[in-house]
Amino acid sequence: MLAIVMGSVTQNFIDATVQLLKATTQAERHAAYDTFSSAVIQSCIDYAIVGACIFVAASIQVSCYLTACERMTDRLRRAFVKALLRQDIAWFDKSRSGTLAFKLFDNLERVREGTGDKVALLIQYTAQFLGGFIVAFSYDWRLTLIMMSLSPIMIFCGGFIAKVMATATAAQAKRYAVAGSIAEEVLSSIRTVHAFNAQQHEVDRFEKALEAGRTEGIKKSIVVGAGLALTFLTIFA
Repeated sequence: MLAIVMGSVTQNFIDATVQLLKATTQAERHAAYDTFSSAVIQSCIDYAIVGACIFVAASIQVSCYLTACERMTDRLRRAFVKALLRQDIAWFDKSRSGTLAFKLFDNLERVREGTGDKVALLIQYTAQFLGGFIVAFSYDWRLTLIMMSLSPIMIFCGGFIAKVMATATAAQAKRYAVAGSIAEEVLSSIRTVHAFNAQQHEVDRFEKALEAGRTEGIKKSIVVGAGLALTFLTIFA
């Protein structure tokens, strides 16, 4: 609907320009200005109505799904702690406490990022996708068919970006899990570290682990940026 309103505003400017170029008398120019003003005012009213509807729908969408997401992550956090308390001592000997704490925080963040408003956005974009095709074919099916010929390239770019983000995020989480375990290890043995004057050594270890995660994040950003650049190049070329 927003695209339709914006398109009507653009069409109003085009129609006004054509009428002014065709006008030969002052009365015709005044009539063109009056017609243009009325059309723009109506478009502004339509734009305000659409904006108000979007504001109400977006508020309900975000508040409902974020509330559900927070409740879900709280249940997962409680279930994770209960599962840890049921484990044997031998299991804790094989698993570092720092890694477990970081995984609890990081995995819940991943759940929060993948749910909540993301589910609402999935529904929203799906509706926009279907509605866009309906509106496009209703207004100009020839131009729509031309744009659809570029769909395979855009689908490939989207799939490529999604795969890279999933792989890089998993690798980045592993690197930061190592950094978290180092921090937990040092903090739990801070007296020993201080006794051997190994503060700088442990800081270097921690920074090295963080640098590995940072490198993975930079690689992910570069590849995702290249994929988005190719997508927009396909759209606007």
